[in-house]
Amino acid sequence: MSSRVMELIAMPDEDLDFIVEDDVLFFNELLESEDERCDIHSLEDTWAVIWFILTDSSFDANESYAPSIKVYDEEGDFEISTSFLSESEFIEDQDDDGAWSECYYLSAGEVLQISRALNVFSVEDFTKRLRSTIFKQAVSNKEIYRGVFWSKEENYPLLIDSYYKPFVEFFSNAASQGKAIIYGIG
Repeated sequence: MSSRVMELIAMPDEDLDFIVEDDVLFFNELLESEDERCDIHSLEDTWAVIWFILTDSSFDANESYAPSIKVYDEEGDFEISTSFLSESEFIEDQDDDGAWSECYYLSAGEVLQISRALNVFSVEDFTKRLRSTIFKQAVSNKEIYRGVFWSKEENYPLLIDSYYKPFVEFFSNAASQGKAIIYGIG
């Protein structure tokens, strides 16, 4: 499994509409843009672990279904399922360098739904899933990039404080400002 990163860009919903309508995306240009209306967040190479913890599945761009954030109450009953990918998620990156193999988008409404789900999913829930059998199994099957490193309990605080909490905050800020999100995996 290759070293891959995830970069996210929150932008006004009308800017996303323009990109989708024209079917033109230059992701690197957006990342390097100094547009004050856009916010950028990087999950670096932790995104695969965070993705798995939130969805109970490894990312697969070839799957025909959209994984959901799965949240359970104390009795283990299902509470919220919010698709992490929209139905019309894929946008082809037009950059010549080919660095971004997959680019997806979430409308402002989808960002709001995901933000709500992320805010219900507590740090304690996140930690429980890191300790879960399903996560340990996926790590041992090498389904998650750098899963072995992040599955060690001494690395939990770094993952949670430096990556997961800022990720939740990024979604909360985007949702409160009515922004859409484009994210690239490269």
